[in-house]
Amino acid sequence: MNMKNLLTSSFQFRYQLLSRLICDCKYYLGYGNRSRKYLWGKNESDHIRYMFEIYDSFPDRDKPEWTSRPEIIDFGRQMGVNVMPIAKEMYKKRTHRAA
Repeated sequence: MNMKNLLTSSFQFRYQLLSRLICDCKYYLGYGNRSRKYLWGKNESDHIRYMFEIYDSFPDRDKPEWTSRPEIIDFGRQMGVNVMPIAKEMYKKRTHRAA
């Protein structure tokens, strides 16, 4: 599924997928022994990028209460991803969409 199709999927699907991506991070960092095969995004950077894209696809009033941008950044750092360039890129996209 490409990102455009993913981001136009139903609210419920995106919500559930974001939850699954968080579970993947937790497993990867724990019992998964940092194996990429357990990541839906296939590699750490793409996985974190997908999480940002999905999280930012929700209007502020509908963002999941059980996660946040700082938590996604923290997962990325723990996974060895250079998160700040990704976070800045996603922030620019988000503010550009809102304008």
